[in-house]
Order: sequence, then structure tokens, then C-alpha cells
Amino acid sequence: MRYRKRISILPGISINLSKSGISTTFGIKGLSVNVGSKGSYLNTGIPGTGLYDRTRISGNSTYYSKPVQNSYYNSGTSAFQPKFIAFGHAESWIKNKTYYTFYFLLLIAGIVIAFFNIPIAISLISLYIIIMIRWVFTDAGKACSELRKARKLWNTTPEGASVSILEHLENSYGHYKNQLLIKDIIFQAKTLKKYEVELKFLSFVSDEDSTTIVELAECNFALEHYADAVKYYDKITLISQSETEKNNIYSKSGIALYHINEYKRAIETLQKVTLAYDQQSLLKLIMGQCFYALKEYETAIFTFTSFVSPNKTFDTNMFEMAYTLGLIYKQTNNNEKALYWLNMVYTRDINYKDTGALIKEIS
Repeated sequence: MRYRKRISILPGISINLSKSGISTTFGIKGLSVNVGSKGSYLNTGIPGTGLYDRTRISGNSTYYSKPVQNSYYNSGTSAFQPKFIAFGHAESWIKNKTYYTFYFLLLIAGIVIAFFNIPIAISLISLYIIIMIRWVFTDAGKACSELRKARKLWNTTPEGASVSILEHLENSYGHYKNQLLIKDIIFQAKTLKKYEVELKFLSFVSDEDSTTIVELAECNFALEHYADAVKYYDKITLISQSETEKNNIYSKSGIALYHINEYKRAIETLQKVTLAYDQQSLLKLIMGQCFYALKEYETAIFTFTSFVSPNKTFDTNMFEMAYTLGLIYKQTNNNEKALYWLNMVYTRDINYKDTGALIKEIS
């Protein structure tokens, strides 16, 4: 059973009641605009001929209302590369959601009706102006204002990212939750290394996609949220990853495991890394520290001495290796070798930790 009733409230304006909802029609026979919950339609035709056409001119598109999906990433790569559609559509999306189009159609209807009833047309145009002025100060209006500022900066920023753009996008999202902005906010935050912001908005993205999982892992690692980083690194499917990407994942996962005291898993993970010898400084340090924490002193000594030597220029990691070797030999009562390694550190940096005090204590 169907129900439909048309109520004329003013010349050229009528309310339509049906089971599907309420809509409003502006105009005359043969030229009218219908506005309802399903969108806005332009109705044209020649009265008395049977010729008739109905065209959708606005409304809530399912494309805009979908939750954030994996299309925010280019497939086949682990790097986050947004397609940048937000600046083109976000403002329109908000306006459609807040019936900005409806107000615009009021103006059109007012002009159409002006040919038949000027006082009504003037009233409608006045109503339109009042509503638009009011709309500017609503959350939707403020969100659109922030978007315009971001877009203006975007057009004048060669590198495509700035703290100001990020702030405007965040402000816009804060005023009006617009999912089209999420990917651009993530890109801006990632580029600017604003990991707290990136992590916040990554939580709105489906984590079923391997690229998203990698981003969540990397972001948590950068923020030193090592337990969460490990959780996401464990979810990564490595089959589709390149050798370089695998090494990055194994390295950071191993370091994160070390920081949450899962030393055995950290060692197993770091042993899968296949880096050139001169790139292994940090990983050798972490692996050696894991053996040291497990009191596997011989293995720790072998790990450190296979990398650090008196003839090398010391970096931060080598300082720590030599210092830890001094501690290991001190704890195993081999004071001669303890002094050898501690002096190697002290002659290069007399202020490194408590090296000077340890040398005096052993001597």
C-alpha cells in the first residue's frame, strides 16, 4: 500500500507526504525542484504532452558517506601515498550534509517564483540570506572556513605540507567530522613527523590492510609505544614485502621487543636481518644487550667484539658496546679486560657515563 499527499502552502511551494518521508517542491508545472532526504531533483517537462524528465542534482553520495577504506593507499607499496581528493570534495560534502544545497535551491525557487509572485520571491530570498549568514557561524560553516584556509595554503606551499595546513585540517575535522579529511591529515602528520596526530587519525582507518598495519607499527615505534608496535609488527604479512622492507620490519620489531624485555624473541627477530656489515651498529648493540640481559656473557662478548675494535672510529653504539664489555668483564672478575675496554671508552670521552669511577674502582 502506498501513501502520497501533496499540500500547497504558498504559490509555487508545496509539501509532499509519503511513506518514504517528506519532501518540498519549488516551482511551477513543467519546471520545478524537489528537495528531500534522498537528495534534490530537477523536474522538467512540457505540460499536456506527456514529455517529462527528472534529474538528480545533489544529495548524499554513498561515495562520500563510506567509512575510510584501503583506497586511501596506493596498492603495491608500503609507503603511505594519499590520492588527495579531500581538498576537492570535503567542503561540498559538508555543505550537502548540512543542506547548504537546499538553501541554494531556495534562491533558485525564489527567482522562478518571481515571475508569478514578487512578494513571495522577496521573502524567500530574504530567508535564504538570513539562513546563509547563520550557517557561516555553525560548526559546518566553521569547518568549511578552515578548509578554505588549508586549501589556500596548500596552493602556495611547494613541499605540500606545513604545520598550518595540518592545524586547519584538524580544526575542520573538529568542527565537523568529515571522513574525507582523514587521509590528508595522516599524510600531513606523517610528513611533519607529528606522530601523535598521525596515530590518532590512523585509528579511524581500517587496520585490515597491510599498509595500514605497517603505518600503525611505525608510528607506535616512533612514539616509543613499543608494546603496541610489536603487536602491529606481528600482524604484518611479509610475503609481499621487499627485502629492504623486511629488514626494516625485522630491525624495528627486534628493537621494540628488546625495550619490552622480550630478549629471546628480540634475538630471533634480529637474526633475520640481512644488512651490510657497516649498517649493523645499532642491531649488534641491541642483540648484544639482549644476550647480556639473559646473562649469556660469552655470546654477548662475541657479538660486541665482532663489531667494535680499537682501530675504528667510535659512534654512539660502539661506545655503548665497549662500555658494556667493560661491565661484563668486571662482573665475571676479569679486571684486566674490564680495564682494557673501559679505558678504550675513557680515552675517547672522559665524561661517558660512570666510566672514570669504574676504572678507579677496579684499579
